[in-house]
Amino acid sequence: MEQNAEVIRRVLAGEPGPQRDVVLLNAAAGLEAFDLMGDPTRVQQPMARRLREKVAIAADAVDSGRAAAKLEEWAAATRA
Repeated sequence: MEQNAEVIRRVLAGEPGPQRDVVLLNAAAGLEAFDLMGDPTRVQQPMARRLREKVAIAADAVDSGRAAAKLEEWAAATRA
């Protein structure tokens, strides 16, 4: 568990590599699943294109610091 926490901290701090790639792809899949719930017709679009769009969104959230800030916000809420 502690190893996973360290990996996510490094990824959110901007460390490149395969672990970041997996985190971004996982986030992209979650974002796409959420969007499909709201618009099931999206399934007609190519999966690769949909995931590529979502990977870009996830990467922006990580690179801008928004993802790390949200994680810290959640952590603070659990400590309150």
